[in-house]
Amino acid sequence: IDDRVQEVLNLMVAHIHEPLDLRRFASHVGPSPRQLTRLFRLHLGASPGAMFKVTRMQIAQELLATTRLSVKEVAARTGFGMSAISSGISPG
Repeated sequence: IDDRVQEVLNLMVAHIHEPLDLRRFASHVGPSPRQLTRLFRLHLGASPGAMFKVTRMQIAQELLATTRLSVKEVAARTGFGMSAISSGISPG
C-alpha cells in the first residue's frame, strides 16, 4: 500500500468523529484530493469516502462489541448522528 494512502487511513481513524475532509487529509500527504482519490482507487479499489464509511462502521461495531458504551455514545465517538443510527442508514 502506498505510504500516502496509509497515512490518510491513519488520519481517518484519528478523526473518525468528524466529517471527511479530503482536502485537509490531502494537504497532509502531498497530492491533490483528486490525485489522492486515484491512489485510493488504485491501492484499495475504493474511494476515500467509501473507505471512511467502512472505517467508521468497523470502529462503531468494535466499540459496541467490546465496551459498555451506549449506542448514543458510540454514535458520537464515530461521527454518526442518532438519526442515522436509529434508521440504520450511514451518514453521507
